[in-house]
Amino acid sequence: AWIPMVTAWIPMVTAWIPMVTGWILMVTGRILMVTGWTPMVTWWTLMATGWILTVTGWIPTVTGWIIMATGWTPMATGRILMATGWILMVTGRILMVTGWTPMVTTWTLMVAGWTLTATGRTPM
Repeated sequence: AWIPMVTAWIPMVTAWIPMVTGWILMVTGRILMVTGWTPMVTWWTLMATGWILTVTGWIPTVTGWIIMATGWTPMATGRILMATGWILMVTGRILMVTGWTPMVTTWTLMVAGWTLTATGRTPM
């Protein structure tokens, strides 16, 4: 009675081997697939973060360029005004010194005139 029963069990157990092997492989495949998702999701996260940081970094960079360019305008204007002021100031000094020459000549002539006048009055 045992022999036919054991004989009947052999093909049944034999059929279970590939089925169990298939399940093991399938579960292993799922585990590997999920495991594969982790670095992929990490990569996508890093890439997205990198893009966000790149775009975010461009905003202050471009803003800085605009502010820098805007700052150049008044700075250049200030330099031009300063140079113009110096030119006018130096020109004024030159004219002032030039003006002293005829003034000193006038005073010299005036003093000479007074001296001659006084000298001329003495014998009179």
